[in-house]
Amino acid sequence: SLFKLNLQTQRPRVRKEVAFFIRNPTFVTGASQRAHYYFHYVLKQLVKNKMPAELAMLPFIESGYNPFALSSANALGIWQFIPSTVAHYGLKNNWWYDGRRDITASTKAAITYLKDLNQPLHYR
Repeated sequence: SLFKLNLQTQRPRVRKEVAFFIRNPTFVTGASQRAHYYFHYVLKQLVKNKMPAELAMLPFIESGYNPFALSSANALGIWQFIPSTVAHYGLKNNWWYDGRRDITASTKAAITYLKDLNQPLHYR
């Protein structure tokens, strides 16, 4: 099965987020329409990298699948990368181009980042 995560739907934080989506059907509709363009690519890349298919919903939650979404913390793009993370994961950023808005580049970086988050910490 491509679905691998324990969703823990009874946790208070999860219930709070679900309640947000229920209260905001316009957000869900808009995010669904934007996801139409990118979701299949993101899902294909996750499956190719043997990652849980549920992670394809992360951009839905983080940015509403909006490549121009900008948070108050200056996180940008569908994966909501912050500026300090950009260079570490190989995303280019200059006057003309911001890799956080590039679906293919940011998805590749996000997959690497998610893999890194899943690794045990190594202390030296």
